[in-house]
Amino acid sequence: MLILPNDLKTHSSILSVDKVRAICAPLMGHFEVNLFYFIKSYYLGDQKGKRILLSSDANWVNDYFATKHYESELVSFPSVLKGKTYISSIWDGCHSNHQSCKLGLLAQSKYNVSHLFYLTWVHDNNIEVYCFGFKKGHDHIPQQLLFNLDIYQYFCHYFDDIGRDLIQNAYKDAFIVPIQDSANYSNPHYFEYGPQKQQLLNTMPIHKIFLTGKYQDTYLTKDEAKTIVLACQALQYADIAKYLSVSVPTVKYRINSIRKKCGVKNKKAMIRLFTEQNFVPHLKEALI
Repeated sequence: MLILPNDLKTHSSILSVDKVRAICAPLMGHFEVNLFYFIKSYYLGDQKGKRILLSSDANWVNDYFATKHYESELVSFPSVLKGKTYISSIWDGCHSNHQSCKLGLLAQSKYNVSHLFYLTWVHDNNIEVYCFGFKKGHDHIPQQLLFNLDIYQYFCHYFDDIGRDLIQNAYKDAFIVPIQDSANYSNPHYFEYGPQKQQLLNTMPIHKIFLTGKYQDTYLTKDEAKTIVLACQALQYADIAKYLSVSVPTVKYRINSIRKKCGVKNKKAMIRLFTEQNFVPHLKEALI
């Protein structure tokens, strides 16, 4: 079932444009961001098919619906990407038939944009996409993004905070797009997880995973890293042991080993350390 807005003039995505631009003002002023839009798509659960759109440009909202881009948006991602921090991708002027390239060409031709930069977070039942369009004539966009990726990631959290009311209003005004259960992740640049990818990773075995910051000389084994990641999710020893297919004494041994390496007195202090220092995302990336 496809349910789209009856009147875009009174739709939240149009009425909120000025407020979205105000939120984006720091990026638009410092980084030549010429266009911004946010999409939240529910692909599982009771809300499946619902979609939210917010943008800094009313014309972009109209084009979004006029070009029926919602029909080709990705809503299926490999499970390995779920729960990770923001997945980044960029459109740099490619003219292929891939959906993101078609969207980029539209932005290039009508909105004075040379690059589109996407930050995507795959949640358990929805996908959030933050897109930034950069003004033509602004040199070295990819380099700027690489050096300032943390700022764009921070902005996404900022937008979620400052724009909470806008997002809630948009949710009340969500449109519905049918989702195909068989839809596949089609990004040609993503190296699908499978035998080929595993074979590649096996050629680069990691035996020690070093921490960061003032603990950069402290390392964990892969088994220790797997154990502490689960412990930081408040799992009990028995649950961790079952998940990793090891014994409870083995889990306790690993936890005690990590505690000694980090110089903390007990498990509670160790988990607090790993949480405060944000070590878990770093370990997860090394454990792919």
